[in-house]
Amino acid sequence: MQLPKDIQKYCVNKVLKRIIPCVLMFAVLLIAIILWGDILIPLDSEYVGLKRFCYLVILSIPFIVTRVPIALFDRTYCGTVKKVDIETTPETYRPAEPTLETVYMKNTIYLNIETHNGKKMRKKVYTGRANDAQHLSTFKEGDKVLHLRETKHTVVLPTSSSAHCTCAVCGSVNKIDNTACHQCKHTLVKG
Repeated sequence: MQLPKDIQKYCVNKVLKRIIPCVLMFAVLLIAIILWGDILIPLDSEYVGLKRFCYLVILSIPFIVTRVPIALFDRTYCGTVKKVDIETTPETYRPAEPTLETVYMKNTIYLNIETHNGKKMRKKVYTGRANDAQHLSTFKEGDKVLHLRETKHTVVLPTSSSAHCTCAVCGSVNKIDNTACHQCKHTLVKG
């Protein structure tokens, strides 16, 4: 599936907004270690291994703060839903006072998806209270779904009989005859 140019640009920009600060932070920390490493971590020469470990921990900070590994592992995919799994589990909610605790049931929806190139994957697409039951009928076997890298949404692509279209970027529901999302103004992907 060929995505519209503005959606492709959006996905690239989202990744760059993580990678560029990560590289800059990494470079600053590396320069600081090179110039002032012995001052930052004043250990004797017999603790060279510990000193190097401390340097590695310091240099890993940009990756943790900017969450670059998550951005690199998240992928844009389009595929067909083969199976919908809904897991209902008990969950607890604690308000400000520790003596009050509420137990409720939570639904988690997993989709078994097969992409156009035959790759199979299992993705979590929704978590929420079971009594809300708002997304239980959203996903069905045979639906075509789309997930864009660096977004929270996995959306069902509309069919010819659909009255609405969900924006793959922001998740807003739009009328099927709209070409752009009324919320974020990105082009709607209709399959």
